[in-house]
Amino acid sequence: VYHVTGNISVPAGQTLTIQAGAILKFQFNIFSVEGTLDVNGTAGSPVIFTSIHDDAAGGDTNGNGNATAPGPDQWYGITLYATAS
Repeated sequence: VYHVTGNISVPAGQTLTIQAGAILKFQFNIFSVEGTLDVNGTAGSPVIFTSIHDDAAGGDTNGNGNATAPGPDQWYGITLYATAS
């Protein structure tokens, strides 16, 4: 489980590889891709992009001790630019 604490940018000409089973939890972060995003999830070991409030994926990452669920506007999503692949 990765708690993303800053913005992520994949510049044109660069590749970010995310391995099967990775869980990336965001909180008001920007994830922009101008280069290549190589996501290697499988049916049995998917890659999950979600909110820090999503306790169903990877447990209570925000450490509040309460069962919380993701909701709208908790993170900004992934922006894929024209140069992205």
